[in-house]
Amino acid sequence: MAPRKIVFSMILLTMLLPISNALAAKRTALVIGNSAYRAAPLKNPGNDARDIADTLEKLGFDVILNVDADKRAMVDSINSFARKLARSEVGIFYFAGHGMQINGANYLVPVRTRVSSESDVEFECIHAGRILGKMKEAGNRLNIVILDACRNNPFARNFRSSRNGLAKMDAPPGSIIAYATSPGSVAADGPGRNGTYTARLLKNLNDPGLTVQEVFNQTGLDVMSDTRDQQVPWMSSTPVPKFFLASGTRPPVPPQKEPAPKPRPESASRLVGDT
Repeated sequence: MAPRKIVFSMILLTMLLPISNALAAKRTALVIGNSAYRAAPLKNPGNDARDIADTLEKLGFDVILNVDADKRAMVDSINSFARKLARSEVGIFYFAGHGMQINGANYLVPVRTRVSSESDVEFECIHAGRILGKMKEAGNRLNIVILDACRNNPFARNFRSSRNGLAKMDAPPGSIIAYATSPGSVAADGPGRNGTYTARLLKNLNDPGLTVQEVFNQTGLDVMSDTRDQQVPWMSSTPVPKFFLASGTRPPVPPQKEPAPKPRPESASRLVGDT
């Protein structure tokens, strides 16, 4: 009998593996945090990326994590992410590090980048539209881009004209773009382990009672409170389905209150005695 049990177990495992793989592939994330810049190193993005990756893994995401990535590593990660998106329902791209806008276009800055003028940016940095394009091609149910990349332009002194922060981008259908601060403004790197925005985002991502839209709305309110409105997060979104990152597609069921005990009926003897 033992050999038959072993064979049956192996067949069952073989049948379950594709199911488990399919479930794991429903949520995909690419998380990049760049801190080790030559021109203007940052304190928090590496920590931010690791903590976001850990949180998303606990929420069921298949996560690609890249810390202190140069351009080649970023491009490879984006391409790998795009391949996995094709088999997913939900995709998240998170970037912490330096970002800049040139002529209305947003660029994410890899480490070990050499930029001596504005004309170098197109070739040395990653156009944010590249991420949006990959997500649009995947046609997922929901795609989210989170940019904690609105710090000062580290190459501003090399440019004739420079604008702070990132430019507003229109969200493709079925997507949300969340910025750590409003377009054209600068976000704080943060005094602790995490940046001001990401510290609050980490807390709200784990709240099972918040829809994905509410996660970013609450994070924005928290950051505004923390900074006394000096940093105002921003979100661009098209209509997206109601989705709970921390509890699937439905909100948690509230605990049912136990019914109050019914009063005990008076005994027959007492009723007779009262008469």
